[in-house]
Amino acid sequence: MQAKEKLSDKIAEQLLALVSSDYNPGDKLPCESELAAHFDVSRITIREAVSKLAVYGILEVRQGDGTIVKSLSPSSFMKPILPMLRLSNTGLMDIFEVRLLLECKAAEKAAEYATEEELDEIRKNLEKMNEAAINNDMDLYNDLDVTFHMLIAKACHNQVIYTIDELLMDLIRETIRKTCMYNQQVISSVIYHNKIFQAMSHHDSKAAYDAMHEHVSGAMNFLKQEENQLAN
Repeated sequence: MQAKEKLSDKIAEQLLALVSSDYNPGDKLPCESELAAHFDVSRITIREAVSKLAVYGILEVRQGDGTIVKSLSPSSFMKPILPMLRLSNTGLMDIFEVRLLLECKAAEKAAEYATEEELDEIRKNLEKMNEAAINNDMDLYNDLDVTFHMLIAKACHNQVIYTIDELLMDLIRETIRKTCMYNQQVISSVIYHNKIFQAMSHHDSKAAYDAMHEHVSGAMNFLKQEENQLAN
């Protein structure tokens, strides 16, 4: 059994390489028997490999319609490790540290390079965030919060930063959800998001960097304090 599981993992990697090079989202894969012949393995092994990629959100098995390429986005590859990181408070702190490295630089560069159209999109998203906070709609607020940070990553005009942020999007969402469970942090979040936007809209790179650093590090330290109090 162990050998078969290892084989299906190996075939999943080979199938992913094939999908990445030869297929686009929405394309249909060959049937199980054709894939089995192509990789010289059993149909059961192919089925297991396809299931693994379906868990990642890369493939979708549709009853009566076959296997469809669903997504090849970087964030798909992070999904398998999310449960492991969510079990660990240390993991959350590590994510905060990565956010400090990436998002402060993204805010700094966005202040320098964002177009008026991009700034307007961030402003509109921020207005919706402020309204959601007033209405105490935390689910909506958290979604808009993630969008706010992704828009900044896009506006910094650095494809590497944007791709890494996209890759970490679900993990960033987790840190936001954890901190916005507390009313005082929601108030702080609203203040800092507006402060970040004001700095970017005035094309003040240093102020944007500093505001983002204060925002992320403040949320990180707050969560540490809350966890220490619960432990004592």
